[in-house]
Amino acid sequence: MIATAALPAAGLWRVARGGPGGLTFQAADRVDDDNPRGGNRFDSFTGSYGTLYFGASLEVCYAETLGRLRPKQSLAELAASDWDEMHVMLPGNIAADWRLRRTAVRARPTSHPFVDITHPDTLAELNQHPTLMAGLAHYGIDDLDLSDVTGKDRRVTRFIAEYLHDMQDDDGEPAWGGVRYLSRLGEGWACWAMFDHCAFEVLERKSIAVTDPDLLAVTERFGITVH
Repeated sequence: MIATAALPAAGLWRVARGGPGGLTFQAADRVDDDNPRGGNRFDSFTGSYGTLYFGASLEVCYAETLGRLRPKQSLAELAASDWDEMHVMLPGNIAADWRLRRTAVRARPTSHPFVDITHPDTLAELNQHPTLMAGLAHYGIDDLDLSDVTGKDRRVTRFIAEYLHDMQDDDGEPAWGGVRYLSRLGEGWACWAMFDHCAFEVLERKSIAVTDPDLLAVTERFGITVH
């Protein structure tokens, strides 16, 4: 049996770009079969539907969003002296525009359960689905395990997401609202990929301040500064 994920009582957080687009489902690009890093982890494989990403806390949202902006230490050291002379912002510094263009949003899904993709019951069940496993065999997977659903090959995770998105319940309606998965940036950080047929209500919106304790916890850990 596929395991369902219990939603946090306080809801989910998202660091959304300003304006209504930050909470709008937009279809992803189709998977490029030669690019294992294309798109986000649980986007549509075929580009036929949209997915919004949330975290169980603001801290994990900031980590997921800012993690890709961490400077490579070797390059930062090479560039630092030259950039300083040119009065250019040094590596590891992120302009205030980053946070001013974004809003922290707390929301609660109001329809459809979510799949706990890392639960052993889910992995065991999915291994028994011939259509799914036949598709994953193209990427060399004949025994789906935790390393596959938490790995870097997004062709695999997006293929699984598409399969779950298309599953139906006994009434012929979408069975799942999305996927709960674990961040690759730290143990215990839970993330949520919400499919576009899942309804949700917004509980709170707030601007992102430089004094936000969750933001400061992430920037200190990553060695970066958000202005």
